[in-house]
Amino acid sequence: RTQEINSILRYTPSVVYIKDREGAYTLVNSRYEEVFGIRNEQIRGKTDHEIFPRSIADKFSASDLRVLTHRESYQVEEVIPQPDGRRTYLSVKFPIYNEQGVPIGLCGIATDITELKKAQDQLRRLSGSIMANQEKERKAIARELHDELGQVLTALRMDAVWLSDRLRPHDP
Repeated sequence: RTQEINSILRYTPSVVYIKDREGAYTLVNSRYEEVFGIRNEQIRGKTDHEIFPRSIADKFSASDLRVLTHRESYQVEEVIPQPDGRRTYLSVKFPIYNEQGVPIGLCGIATDITELKKAQDQLRRLSGSIMANQEKERKAIARELHDELGQVLTALRMDAVWLSDRLRPHDP
């Protein structure tokens, strides 16, 4: 069973970590080590405030506290600056209990959704562009109908009045 869990932790594309009640790391998987450039042995016993900038560590700690206080899982998007740019992670955090049912820490599983967020933004922009172009085309059609049709109807009316005036003396 331990081998199965180790395989899951080693090969999952997600960042996985376990923290104690005080927020100190007790375990991180190989993906965590790769993404954040820190070994499991180096991070063990440290808190987010010892690893990340204060603003990020405060957000992590707040969501951790929420999980431990409410004793329920919590899902949150977390933006983390990394050497290759800002990355967005969908993090699921949940409490870990001892045999007596008391929370002794939490586990977090964070999946990188940066590319998905970029694709969503691109779709949003594209959708907005399509709608703007449709509105522009509607205005052009309305203007064309108004201007050209109005001119044609005016010319027809003028021709009808002219014909009426010319034909009235000859054929009442």
